[in-house]
Amino acid sequence: MTTLEPRWGGSYREMEALAKESTAQLKDAAAAAKLTARIPADRADGKQRSKDYGAALGLYDEALRLDPSAARVRCERSWVLSQLGRQGDAYAEAKRGLTEARDDSYCMERAVAAATQLRNHEETIAVATLVIDVDPGAGLAFAHRGWAKEQLGQRDAAFQDYLAGAKLGEAWAQAKVGKAYLEGAGVARDDEEGVSWLRKSASQGNDEAKRVLQTKGR
Repeated sequence: MTTLEPRWGGSYREMEALAKESTAQLKDAAAAAKLTARIPADRADGKQRSKDYGAALGLYDEALRLDPSAARVRCERSWVLSQLGRQGDAYAEAKRGLTEARDDSYCMERAVAAATQLRNHEETIAVATLVIDVDPGAGLAFAHRGWAKEQLGQRDAAFQDYLAGAKLGEAWAQAKVGKAYLEGAGVARDDEEGVSWLRKSASQGNDEAKRVLQTKGR
């Protein structure tokens, strides 16, 4: 079915023909529905890319009616909900998607981002921890968890998460670590170490790191 998607040179007419043929031949109705669900899901992706979020949402809903187990579709639907300003629904959908597909990298990213948008710091910590448990290399999850801990006044714990994210190459986390060293926030002050991390962040294009370095004459 993937090779028949319009983006790869196929067409929806061909996808629909294959789905119809498969429905007639497959004894497993759920398997046939899963295949058919790929059509509205792919249409929804196209609507999402053109920023027609209302139409995308309806098509994702159709895909999930056909295949409720499509966790990745739930996570795509979560992003559309966030663009429509429905942050609570976006988080609930992303969390459900992540629960159903713990190792899906997009669901991991979406769930953490959706929790952060809610400004519910405890939820951000909880979902980021879920992601880190599955993927200890998820630098962005460490960075978001550090931010949530910082908002709760847990500066030492926040620094450790920022540092973990920084070591994994997250530019924003590197900037936070650099500033923490310069300010002595959650760690003993060390200007040289701070500047070093800020330079790593700036080299990746982080504007905040560049600004701080400029004010320090570095």
